[in-house]
Amino acid sequence: MHSSFGVGEVTHTFGSGEKVSIAVKFSGMGPKILDPRLAPIELVEN
Repeated sequence: MHSSFGVGEVTHTFGSGEKVSIAVKFSGMGPKILDPRLAPIELVEN
């Protein structure tokens, strides 16, 4: 869950090591590319 975009689903990961980015599909907001080290995200279990 992202503090601004809400609940989303990770669809892709890019890079490796410290240069990882994730693609997240948010309902009503569309896809976003995020740096998981910087983005205010929290794991939500189904």
